[in-house]
Formats: sequence, structure tokens, C-alpha cells
Amino acid sequence: MSDLFALPYPVLPHELSRYAFLFDIDGTLAGLRPTPGEVQINDTVTRFLAFLSQRRIPFALISGRSILDIDTLFLSHDVPCAGVHGAEIRYADGKCERLAICGSDVAHVWERLKLACMRYPALRLENKLISFAIHFRDAPELAAVAMWTAASLAELYPDTFAVQHGKFVCELRPVKASKGAAVEKMMMSPAFCGRTPVYVGDDITDETAFRAVNEMEGFSVKVGDEETSATHRLKDVCDVHRWLDGLMASAAAGCRVPAQGADKRPS
Repeated sequence: MSDLFALPYPVLPHELSRYAFLFDIDGTLAGLRPTPGEVQINDTVTRFLAFLSQRRIPFALISGRSILDIDTLFLSHDVPCAGVHGAEIRYADGKCERLAICGSDVAHVWERLKLACMRYPALRLENKLISFAIHFRDAPELAAVAMWTAASLAELYPDTFAVQHGKFVCELRPVKASKGAAVEKMMMSPAFCGRTPVYVGDDITDETAFRAVNEMEGFSVKVGDEETSATHRLKDVCDVHRWLDGLMASAAAGCRVPAQGADKRPS
């Protein structure tokens, strides 16, 4: 069994200007909800991102959501981000990249997926145009059905799609997409290059990003108590918000460690 406190609490030893921050969204900056549309970004996150912007400290959002969905959630159209697990990227200068993928394969898989799930109305399908998610949060007893369906389709189109498992979701994502590759590309871009990366995520989808950041000798922060390759840990979304508050308070006070109280692990 994993020990929640086996990994250290993330205390950044240098001034924040030395770092670049990269965040997963759902389960990290915001609590998980039954549907993505119910998720809201709270004031602490909004203030922290504004705090980074004011100090010209680079940050990016790395998500399974599409960039369009990220823009809607954050009420912005210029935040650097990677959507659909890295299949699409928008850099700080506004330049965008998107993985090339066979359009006919995408169309065929979507039709097959709808047909396969027709018997299970409790499964919720999400079409991200180049990626398809099967959500079973409302019907966890259908997890095996969702996973078998995704795996079967991935076997039919192995050069186009791979299965990505997550919390109460499995997804058919472009085979060449990963959050780790997205982090590597983002960190090589002019706005991020030369900084020490800090990546915060909660899910198995974030593990490739953790490993990429570890290779860069950055800070990889796991939210939750599952096994992980991350080097640091926070307990939950509320703990993430407390940590962000502590970073802002410490910076305002001219400190290099979290503000008093923010450096304590939750009991």
C-alpha cells in the first residue's frame, strides 16, 4: 500500500522566477465533477495564475480537455496549454500545433464507438474531434465494458489510436500524443526554456509528464495517494489550493519557503 507521506511536501528552494509551472486541471486545480461542464475554477487558482502573469513567470495547462474546452473553462484564449493529452499545443507566442491523424479512421472509430455503447446509456461519450472518451463515473459497474470497448477499437486502429486510462474514464487518444511529450515541447519553447519545471497532476495520464520533468531535474508533484513516479506529493485539490496560497504569501514576504502553515502536511 502506498504511503501518503512517503514523498516530500513540495517546498521550492528558489525564488519563483526560476521556475515554470505546468498544471493538469481536473483533479488538480479543480475537483472532479460528474461531467466536465460542471467543473469550476476557484478564486485561488485565478489569483495564482494572475500572480504568475504579473511577474512574467511562465505557466501552462496540460490537460485531456481540448484547447477550446480549456479556453471556455478559464475564460481566456491566450493561456499556453496542451489539450487532448498533448495532441494539440498552444505556445506562449500564440503558435499552435496539432498532431496529424487519419480523418477516415477518426470518423470510423466514432461511429463504431457510438454503436458499441448504444446498449449502455449510462456510459457518457465525449467527442474531442481527435480523441474519444468513455466516462463511467455515473456507472462504475460498467468500467469493464468501457475498457473492453476502447481496447477493442484500439486494436482495430493501432497506428492511429491508443487507450488512455484515467479516473472513471478510458479514452482513445492519438497514439503519438502524451502529456510527457507536450511538457518537453513546452519547456523547449522560448518563454519556458532555461526554467526549472514544476508539474502538478493527479492521474495516471500525468505519469509521462512526471517522468519528463524528473529527467529535467524539476519538481513533479502528485495529487493523491496513488503510486507514482512523481518526486513530491499533495493530498488533494484543497491541499493544492493551500500550497498555491502559500507560494503567493511567501513571494509577497520575500521568502523562499512556503508561508507559515503552508509547509505543513495535512493530518
